[in-house]
Amino acid sequence: MGDKLQPQLKIFEDEVRQIELNKKYQYDQGLLCKEILLLCKKYINRLESFFLDFCLKDVDNEIFFFKTLKPEIFSTFYFYQNKFNFENKIAHYSEDERKKMINKEIKKLGKVFKFYQNYNNYRKTKTTFLDDFYYRRCSLEDVVYQIKPEECMHKTDFHCVYGNVEVEFLKSEKLISYYKDKLSSKTENQMMMPFDNQLKWTAPKVGLTELCIALKESGAINNGDVSIAEIERKLLLICSTDGSIDTYGNSKDIKNRSKDYSRFTEKLKSSVVKFVENSYE
Repeated sequence: MGDKLQPQLKIFEDEVRQIELNKKYQYDQGLLCKEILLLCKKYINRLESFFLDFCLKDVDNEIFFFKTLKPEIFSTFYFYQNKFNFENKIAHYSEDERKKMINKEIKKLGKVFKFYQNYNNYRKTKTTFLDDFYYRRCSLEDVVYQIKPEECMHKTDFHCVYGNVEVEFLKSEKLISYYKDKLSSKTENQMMMPFDNQLKWTAPKVGLTELCIALKESGAINNGDVSIAEIERKLLLICSTDGSIDTYGNSKDIKNRSKDYSRFTEKLKSSVVKFVENSYE
């Protein structure tokens, strides 16, 4: 089944795997996610031509398209999109808060399997006798029952109710597996945080934002070609805080100061001077 499209799927999966195994992303999962998202977008833009070239007159290819090819590409896109956003989000929270957030996400993702229980039962049988019903182009009336796709493919000709449900299932399965790995193993955390995260930021949180502003504007990191939020996120991978940090709010507070814009960095400067002076005593 899908003899014309299977090679395209294999090429996509091989390209994803090459990025995942590339050592330059070992300690920068954010960059890995971005690279795979770009790859997925490239293949999403090719889906229409795949469909027009191979599926209009070939039922087997049409079923493979909606059952396997499109769901794999879209679910990979949504998985890495969610992973990137989640990692950025939890960097600002304590370990206990992270666990609560992960369990909440797992519970939320599990709802789709209950909502489409009959379809889920069919998937588990690994049979194909209902494929012609589940994975063929639907009528316009049927579209109202589908999970709305978040990306392209909005034309009725490319709609398949359970093809979009399959996207949700695959995405949820990948994310649940990822979240459970984070709960049960330190492997993922070690990839995201190459250092032992025993450090804790004990100065005012606005001071961290001020430090990040200084590092960016001075060109000390990437010659300044980096966002304040990105510097802050990376620092928080090796140094935890109590609760989240409002980068935007802190930046606004710093700009609104009537004087002492560099209050925290001036304190750091004084500390360095004090250290040097004490070393000569």
